[in-house]
Amino acid sequence: MVPITDYFDPFRIIDFANRFWNKIKGKEKNPIKIFEGLLGDFGKTLDKGVNWLDKQQLKARFLAGMLQYTKKPGKLMEMFSRVLINGEWE
Repeated sequence: MVPITDYFDPFRIIDFANRFWNKIKGKEKNPIKIFEGLLGDFGKTLDKGVNWLDKQQLKARFLAGMLQYTKKPGKLMEMFSRVLINGEWE
């Protein structure tokens, strides 16, 4: 078994995760209600979409930030694609 430290720098990942969390923890937790007052039910749907996109972009930014601390991205992607193709998740 290969140690995870061969693929990632765990201390830098933890440091990045802490810095990222400190940036977003002060963010307003209430859902965005930009269009609801103007467009009624259609506005609620738009607001739900905007909230969903906001959450997705935060996830994408977090994952993109984590990628900079991978040591062997090619080998990691090879292992991940092998799991996806074979379907053996155990």
